[in-house]
Amino acid sequence: MITDSFLIQNINLLIGITILISSPFLLVSISFNAILALGGGIIIIW
Repeated sequence: MITDSFLIQNINLLIGITILISSPFLLVSISFNAILALGGGIIIIW
């Protein structure tokens, strides 16, 4: 029982760390895609 809860806590910790590390990259890629989409739309309008 003790090992199971310890494993679950470790997995949750790993997931949390992964999200913390990857979230800035995700934000950058999302904003980059948004800028590209907006730029493409502006070019099409022009």
